[in-house]
Amino acid sequence: MLNIPLNVSTQVELLGRAEGINEEDLLLVKTAALLHDAGFLKVYDAHEEAGCELAQDLLPKFKYDDRQV
Repeated sequence: MLNIPLNVSTQVELLGRAEGINEEDLLLVKTAALLHDAGFLKVYDAHEEAGCELAQDLLPKFKYDDRQV
């Protein structure tokens, strides 16, 4: 299951660099790629909402600010 988010993150980074996006935006899209299905760890139905809650709890611990979350 971990392969999909890692592959998506790698592809997002390649595309982002090819498009010349800045480092902060690149970090944010890579983070979104890694967490895009994380809600499935908690619940199948409404996994999108669970993923948002997970990101809101997790990302500040890694020094993401409110705007980034």
